[in-house]
Amino acid sequence: MYPTSHFPGPAYVVLGNHDYERRVSSKVDLQLGYAAHAKGTRWTLPSRWYTFTYPQKDPVITFICLDTNLPGMKHGAEIFEPWSFDMKKEDRDQQDAWFRQELAKPRMTPFVACVAHHPLYTNGIHKDQKILIHDWDALLRQYKIDFWISGHDHDLQHLEFAGHPTSFVISGGGGAELVDWTTPPEKRGPFGNKVIGFSNMEFSKDGIIFRHVNAQGQAIHIFRKTPDGKVEIFLPSV
Repeated sequence: MYPTSHFPGPAYVVLGNHDYERRVSSKVDLQLGYAAHAKGTRWTLPSRWYTFTYPQKDPVITFICLDTNLPGMKHGAEIFEPWSFDMKKEDRDQQDAWFRQELAKPRMTPFVACVAHHPLYTNGIHKDQKILIHDWDALLRQYKIDFWISGHDHDLQHLEFAGHPTSFVISGGGGAELVDWTTPPEKRGPFGNKVIGFSNMEFSKDGIIFRHVNAQGQAIHIFRKTPDGKVEIFLPSV
């Protein structure tokens, strides 16, 4: 689907709710095992939570990759599916301690982003995730995390909150069915579009440009964020 001629990789992976399923065996264990043992694979999943910097030479951004399938995060139909599960409490505590240690380290890049499947805040059908907000929102504020990048809701979003250092972006338009809003994007934005698409980021030490792109390859939302936290929107909001 993504030939090396167009996407040489590596492809960095975070685990989502549908990875936490058992049909024959645990998808989580299978994916971790594949990443560890498959030779030459671009599937990069060294652990359920990990960090990497980009680019490798003279990096601009640190990505903290998290597993947000915390106990109690199940919702909707998943509750009634016997093959669905989430992480154990001891795993949650281990990740939380690791996350806090990573945040407390001296910042080595101009930008830091957290990447996870679930959003903290969303205007989509899954609504704001109270568990994540309770556990981690204060940490994002304290350590001035630049981006929280997630999926889960089947749309493209960009949320900013006055006084909050983090830009919340959702890129969940990869091909599943599109669903309605629970909060209209014009009320809490600056951007939301119920559309199939993807997102990309352009990096420099002076600023990061984030684009939401539709299935026709047209950029439908663009903003730039600088190391001092300023956000400039280039394409109109909703």
